[in-house]
Amino acid sequence: MKKISFILSIFLIIGCEDEEGTDNPLVGTWTMTESSGGIYMMVNKTQYLNMGEVDGAVTASLHTDQGLIDSYSMTEMYINQNMDGTFINLMTPYDYDSSIASQASYQLADYTSSLNDYDFSQLSVSTMNDYYNFYNNAGNFTYSTTSDDNGMHTLTIDNDTLYREVYINGNIITDSSRYGIVNGTIKEIGTQVQAGQHFSMSDDISLPSAITLRLDDDFTGSISEIYYGEVQTSGIRWFISPDSSFGWSYCYDESDGPEYCDEGPVFNNYDVTDNSLVLSMYQDMCNEMGSDCDAIMDQAYGVEMGTLDSYWVEINLAMKKSVASKQLNPSNHNLQTKHRPRSIFQEVAAQKRIINTIRRLK
Repeated sequence: MKKISFILSIFLIIGCEDEEGTDNPLVGTWTMTESSGGIYMMVNKTQYLNMGEVDGAVTASLHTDQGLIDSYSMTEMYINQNMDGTFINLMTPYDYDSSIASQASYQLADYTSSLNDYDFSQLSVSTMNDYYNFYNNAGNFTYSTTSDDNGMHTLTIDNDTLYREVYINGNIITDSSRYGIVNGTIKEIGTQVQAGQHFSMSDDISLPSAITLRLDDDFTGSISEIYYGEVQTSGIRWFISPDSSFGWSYCYDESDGPEYCDEGPVFNNYDVTDNSLVLSMYQDMCNEMGSDCDAIMDQAYGVEMGTLDSYWVEINLAMKKSVASKQLNPSNHNLQTKHRPRSIFQEVAAQKRIINTIRRLK
């Protein structure tokens, strides 16, 4: 499924500790007792939306004179057809372990006939240590794209060959001994959304089934979360701000500075007593997108212009303070940098990626 989420702005406004450093009622170890919420949309017209489900894939394979060296299956697709031409973007699915895993993306620009000389395609491959670009600047690719009655695309790329380009001594050199081949067919599968109903966009992601949150008085701590039976443990930096928001960022280690931490949830309101902590998050995603909301939702999910009523996230957590300061003790125990199953916290923090991709294609 397509990565579904919204922008979470993290305001690391650290409040001043009192002299004792232990009077803050948030300090302690908390365990989750209840949770609810999700990411939702409501439209005023029944329609089929592109929620990222596809049939098939387009494969990018890398070759040298000695033969095949690697291949990538690209199943995320964006197609923009406008007065300037057809513009296609294909990607491997986003991997939260992207610091280790290789990623591939493919762009094709087929301009209108008066601009045919500018047609090109590009294949980019990134690994933990390197980044490689392959180009077909001749524009001699072969592809086809069609749409069904529900607006879902079928795309075929027919053996587009792209050559490695390197920058040497101020010159761009094409190396024909190293090349990529992009080939395959992918079809979008539409999801019907009924008018006037709250449509959950998070059917393949979920809130964690259990959370243990440790908040220390120096605004560091740790969190253990269970997703699909797998426990993930991470250091955190937590914060509160004058507007009553509370949240945390995920860190490799509790001693890491903010620059080494990844975005986490921001809750609009929190209510804390000696033994109870209630966290509430509500955000209108269209407020984050501004006047581009309709256009972005149309291109990202196929929402017909003028039919989007609302698009929001809502999460509520209830927690109780633990007498003993302990973390979940799983048999499968991983740090934040290891692969994390998809959770709603990562989804809502990743909205910038979708918005930036769509704006780049516009």
